[in-house]
Amino acid sequence: MDEVVFEYQLTYDECRRILLGASPKANRAVIIILLGIAVIGAGGAIASHEWIGALATVTFISFCLTMRIWHMPRRIWKYGLGIQEPRKVTFNRDGIVSKSESVELKFPWSRFSSTRETKEFFVLLTSRNAPEIVVPNRGLRTAEDEKRLRSILEAHAPVTYGDRVIRRGLAMKLLLLSVSVIVIVFIYVEFQIR
Repeated sequence: MDEVVFEYQLTYDECRRILLGASPKANRAVIIILLGIAVIGAGGAIASHEWIGALATVTFISFCLTMRIWHMPRRIWKYGLGIQEPRKVTFNRDGIVSKSESVELKFPWSRFSSTRETKEFFVLLTSRNAPEIVVPNRGLRTAEDEKRLRSILEAHAPVTYGDRVIRRGLAMKLLLLSVSVIVIVFIYVEFQIR
C-alpha cells in the first residue's frame, strides 16, 4: 500500500503558530482589524466626550488579544491531550491516521477539501466547519516521501501554495463586526451632536 509517514514532536513555537493560524499574516490581519475597531470605538467615544466608552473598548480589545495570542496557546500546550507527545501521522489511500501515546485519530479523505502548503506546514482544510489538520513538513523523511505525499494529496485534497491570510468565515465575521461598530458609533455620535 502506498503511504507516507510523518514522525515528529511539536515544539511550543510550532503549536503556537498552528493555533494562531499557521501564518503570521493571519495574526497581523486579526490584530489590525481588532485595533481598527478599538480606534473607531475610542474615537467615537472621545468625540462625544465619553471616556468610559473608550476605556471599555480598549480594555475589551486588549483582553481579546491577550487571550488569543498568549493565554489560549499556553493553555492548549499545557493541557491538550497528546499535544506534547511524539506523533506519527500516516497518509494513505483511505485517509489520515494520527497516533501518539495517548491519542489515535482517523480521518477519511471525505472530510478534507484541499491542502495549503506554507513554508513550515501542510494544512489540510476541511469541507465543513471542523478543525483543520496541520502537519509540520519537517516530519517528512526523504524526497521520495514528499513526492508520494504530493501524489496522495493531489488525488484527495489538492495542494495550493502560499500562506493563507485568514479563513473566509472569520474574515466575514470580523468585517461584519467592524461595519456594525462603525454604524453604531456613527449613529451614536450623530444623536449626541443633535
